[in-house]
Amino acid sequence: MVRSWLISGALTGAAFLTRSHGGRAKSDPMILKLRNFAALAGATLLACWNLASAQIPSPPCLAVGTNAPPTCGATPTTPGNGPASDPFPRTYLNVIGGNKGLYTSGNTLAGVPLATVAAQSNIVEINPYLGFEQDYNVTIASLMKNWKAAATANGITVHTLLYNDGWANQYGASGGTILHPWLENAFNNSSMWAYTTSNASGNGDGGKYLTGYTGDGNSGQAYFNICTPYNTQTVAAFTYNNAVNALQGYSVWNMYGQYFSDVWTRGLALSKYGEAKPYAANPYLDGMFIDNMYPSVYLSGSVTATWLGRGTAPVGQTAQTTACVQQGQARLVNAIQAAWPNALVAGNTGYAEFVLSNRGTTDPSYRNLYSIAFQEGAIGVSNSIESKYNSPPGAFMQGLIGAEASVAPGGTLVVCQSGLPGGSNGLNSPQSSWGKGVGSNWQALRYGFALTMQRNYHFCWNGGNQQYSNVGLLDEQLQTVSGSPNAGWLSAGSQRLDPPQSAAWSNGVWRRRFPNGWVLWNPRGNGKQTVTIPSTLCRIKTRGYGDDNVNSGACGATSVTLQDADGLFLIGTG
Repeated sequence: MVRSWLISGALTGAAFLTRSHGGRAKSDPMILKLRNFAALAGATLLACWNLASAQIPSPPCLAVGTNAPPTCGATPTTPGNGPASDPFPRTYLNVIGGNKGLYTSGNTLAGVPLATVAAQSNIVEINPYLGFEQDYNVTIASLMKNWKAAATANGITVHTLLYNDGWANQYGASGGTILHPWLENAFNNSSMWAYTTSNASGNGDGGKYLTGYTGDGNSGQAYFNICTPYNTQTVAAFTYNNAVNALQGYSVWNMYGQYFSDVWTRGLALSKYGEAKPYAANPYLDGMFIDNMYPSVYLSGSVTATWLGRGTAPVGQTAQTTACVQQGQARLVNAIQAAWPNALVAGNTGYAEFVLSNRGTTDPSYRNLYSIAFQEGAIGVSNSIESKYNSPPGAFMQGLIGAEASVAPGGTLVVCQSGLPGGSNGLNSPQSSWGKGVGSNWQALRYGFALTMQRNYHFCWNGGNQQYSNVGLLDEQLQTVSGSPNAGWLSAGSQRLDPPQSAAWSNGVWRRRFPNGWVLWNPRGNGKQTVTIPSTLCRIKTRGYGDDNVNSGACGATSVTLQDADGLFLIGTG
């Protein structure tokens, strides 16, 4: 299950759905569902521009506490060995669902352990919890170390991420599982929530903090002021267990970045923050996935909030609050990377939908921001961009191309598929049971995978309407080259023959050529198409994770036929 957010009114007056993925601790096997994201406010904003992209002088940043390191003016950076350097084909493994035991034992839909799938993926995101290591007698560091070593043998590098809820965090006093207790206490003691009344006390008494999703059983979530330059609240002096005044004086952004850097990479959960259980220090973790990072505000009915500071009247959505959201996200990314140098920061942005729906202007601070811009459910749910913006066939690709503006140098955009083209459910049964031929799960995933290879993207899929433990393998991920398994078989490093494609090549079919093969993509609605190819290209060989009638290894053909909503990977030179 995913969190589906109802958006109405707003800049276009249209109603539509977007989505955000998330997971709970082991006590709740279901993915949280979030509804009715509340309005943000705006008036004249004191902007904190990203100097890497701003075209106007930067105004001074707000004073946010004497002990907090600066965030404004920092330039988000992605390491030189970031995801933009990954060879093709590129994949992203997203395993944040309720089945935490899958990290250590049991099999994926492919019938093999998660470690096998991780070793064939370029980016791996998981979502453990405080206490996971004690419950399963393993450290996250040891898991990631092994995944990285196995990936190296497959010719690729694995970038590892841990998940968090972003700015829609758990508020335990109203129910739900408290994922990071010290952090929630810091929000509470420092009055960092967004309130639906101007006189809220800071503890959410009387339902004054924003919930808005009690109908889905998620009253334990609320929002804090991470998105606005008007937030001057800093971490108050308070004691949590044996932790006295940790991060006192830090802004909400600096607190967030410092906490996760300390807890996830340095192993300081107990000693610095008084948490009940620790994570071991982890030098193998490459970054953080932040959920709920849509670049505009969500409006449901007449809900308003005090985003202009404590004591101000609640207000709703304006063009300025869209800028406000994006500026706040820029502050957060800068703060994370100030506390955690060279961290990969992934945001679940839905930015492609923002572009396609014309929901507002992109603030300069939002450009070149994220190491990884994640587009959840871009294919395979009824309200995905592929379902809604596919006229003419493939038109939704322009939204993805527009969303590249939010990607930092050295970063990537991830396209995640959650079902079949056009929005039907699927992909959630053991892969050994999948049928072949037209309309099969194999064809659906060839379609999504081939789409992402037309640009410099990474492909992610999960089955069963975004159930984030349903993952597996594809033939196209790995082929044998010179006698060795190679997950970067299409290209070496940044080498390309064709630049990223922006339009169809022949008969409505898109094509991108690589040093060691071609990738063809036929958009849904374009009909069955036959195109000409060089006879030097061969079909890839099945590894048991594809349709062997398509991935037959056959060579010498001078044309190939693609079904409607199909893709094809070919190996060789041409």
